[in-house]
Formats: sequence, structure tokens, C-alpha cells
Amino acid sequence: ASDVYKRQMVERISHDFQLGGHKAAAIAMVLERASIDLVSEMDDDFVRRIFLEPKPSAQAALDAAMASQPEIQSRRQDITRLEDALRRYEQLDTLRAQAGAERKRLAQKRSDYDTARARTDAAAQALETARGKLREQPKLAVAAAEDDAVLEAVDAAHKQGIADAILVGGEAAIRKIAAELNIDLSDYEIINEPDKVQASLKAVKLAHDGVANMYMKGLLDTKTFLKSVLDKEVGLRTGNTLSHVAVFEVKGIEQLLFLTDVAFMTYPTLEDKVHIIENTVAVAHACGVECPKVAPLAAVEVVNPKMPCTVDADELRKMNAEGKITGCVVDGPLSMDIAIDPEAAHHKGAQDRPAAGHADILLFPDIQAGNLVYKTLVHTADCKNGCILTGTKVPAILTSRSDSFQTKVNSIALAAVVAAGLDQ
Repeated sequence: ASDVYKRQMVERISHDFQLGGHKAAAIAMVLERASIDLVSEMDDDFVRRIFLEPKPSAQAALDAAMASQPEIQSRRQDITRLEDALRRYEQLDTLRAQAGAERKRLAQKRSDYDTARARTDAAAQALETARGKLREQPKLAVAAAEDDAVLEAVDAAHKQGIADAILVGGEAAIRKIAAELNIDLSDYEIINEPDKVQASLKAVKLAHDGVANMYMKGLLDTKTFLKSVLDKEVGLRTGNTLSHVAVFEVKGIEQLLFLTDVAFMTYPTLEDKVHIIENTVAVAHACGVECPKVAPLAAVEVVNPKMPCTVDADELRKMNAEGKITGCVVDGPLSMDIAIDPEAAHHKGAQDRPAAGHADILLFPDIQAGNLVYKTLVHTADCKNGCILTGTKVPAILTSRSDSFQTKVNSIALAAVVAAGLDQ
């Protein structure tokens, strides 16, 4: 019905429409200067008879108008080019701002690198100085030395001038292994004691009496080794809490990292953590780090009462500020990324925290977290490491059968450096 009505209207207009004089004159004036396009459903011939040009759509009418006016088309193109130029200019402004920010970031990174490099160089120099001040070559007492991996590491340390050794254990077994490894035993003192428990007690007594200034676990279980360390008569007790420290040199991180506790203290209390810091700070000092930065680690860098390790971290920070923990700077809680990565610290707005990006000592909330990080570094990162037990009269080397040959040698070297610090 609608289509029929439209046709009737068109027919009626075509038949009855009469153009008034004024309207006709106005249209005539327009037509003198321009053509008029009409988009409608009327017959094209009829539209032309009224001096209009029929077009199928508004876009077609606009395209025709633009094509008929080159000057307008040219100006439209100029406007398009100008808009493109403005967009490119805005992009250049953005790029300039980004370049400025990148230059600032690189300058800060360079500054961080120079600072860390200077600290590393100073630490390396201090290590050499500590070794040079030893009254004599450090001596290592090995309990149950009839272990091929340990004996090989001890011999390598001896050849590198790190330490001499007294081998306590079954002499026949020691000599058999040495022959298989082509190790010359003429430079070693051997104390024959086939019994593992007695070998541990005789070896630790050498350290207790000052004959040796390092004590190392050989082919005996950890429980027996620790019992000898804690023996009331011949052990290495000092009254201090015992803790474990692993010292890492990691590619991409300029400073040495002191990880604690990753192997001995399971779930340390706040008081335990104070002792762990004290033990590890002594090791850091011996390694040439004059004022180590301690980061009590947590998943977050703010105090959360529902996360006890963050509360402990804040208490440790306060104790350090009050002078109850000395020889270091304690800054916690800190997340791992903020503690060791200056760029991460900057992105999180924590770059002004004392240990941000340059923490030396990483204090873990428990053995689970510490041991996971330790093994992740050992098995995935380009790194070197050595480990010792601290809080004892002399450094105790407690390595695992799975530790590499180089880790065992590094652990002896670390113990020698710490022994040098204690000797002074």
C-alpha cells in the first residue's frame, strides 16, 4: 500500500505541480551559478525537466560535486596532507618523550652499574687482602675423607693455594681413591680412623684445638657431621645460633648475593633471624662488603599483619635503626625483584629504599623459600656458589653429594676467606 501511495504522489506532483514565480526565480538564480543534484524516487527525465540532476545516492551526489570542482578537491587533499603531517608531528613528540625517558633510564642503569661494579671491585680487593693477612696457609680438617668427590675438591683447593688439608678417615680407602684419581698424597697428613663417628670427632677436635681452621664433611651423613659440630667437649659451639649461608656470583647481578638460610634453619623465629643476620653479616664483612644491605624477603614489600614474615621484616628494620643490629643496613620487607633488580625497583616506585636493587644479603622467611631459590639458581642460572655453616668457632663446610665439584672447591675457598676474617 505504501509503494502504491508513493507512485500516486509522484504522478500527482508531476501532473498538478505549478512552480510559483518567486520560487522559480530563486531556483533560476541558483542554477546560474551551480547545478543542483537531487536524490529522490522521482523519474530521472522528470527531474531533468525541472532543471535538476538526478543522483542515486547522497554519496554519488557528493562525489560528483567534488569532481566538478578541482579547487575544492585540491583543498581537501591539502587538508588531508596537513592532518597527516600533524599526526606525524604528534608521533614525533611521543617518540621524543619516549627517547628522553629511555635516556634517563639508561643513565640511571649506568649509574647503578658503576656503583655495583665499584662495590664488587672493592670486595674482590678485600678478599685478596684478607687472604694476604693470614698468618699461614689455612688448614682444613676433613671428616671421613674417603670420598672421591670431596678428595678431588680438597686436592684442587690445595693445588690452587687455597688451603692445606688433614684427612681423617680410613687410610686404606683414602689411598685407594687417591690412586684412582691420580692424587699425590705426599703433601697431606692422614689420620687413620675407619669408624665414621670417631673420624668426625677426631676431625672436629682438630678445628676445636686450633690445629685446623676449617672443618669439612666427607663420606658421612649430615646428622653425624652436625653432632660432631655440636659436641660439648670437642665441637665448635660458641653459644651463637648456627645458620647456613650460600654465597652466589650470578651473571647479570654485579654484587655477590648471600642467601640465608637455605639448608639449616627450618622456620626461624624473629630472634633466630637476628642471629642469622649477625652470622651472615660477619661472612659478608670477611668477603669485603663493608656495610652489606640486608633484605628480609617476602611476597610483598609492605607490612601485612596477615603475613607474619612482613611483620618480622619490619621489626628487623626497626632493630637495625635502633642500633640493635649493627654492621649493616636492614630494609624490609622487600620482594625479590625489588631487592636485586634496580629497574624493577624503579618501575614499582621503590628506588629510594635503602636496599632496593642492590641487596647483598637475602634473608628468607623459611627454609622452603630459601631452598627453592637456591636450587633454582644452581640448576638454571649462569652462576658460581659456595656454602658454609656459620655461628661456629671455625667455618664448617657442609656440602651435598649433588653439589658440583666447583661448588665444593668454592665452599673451601669461602671458608678460607671467612677463616682469614676470624683470624684477624
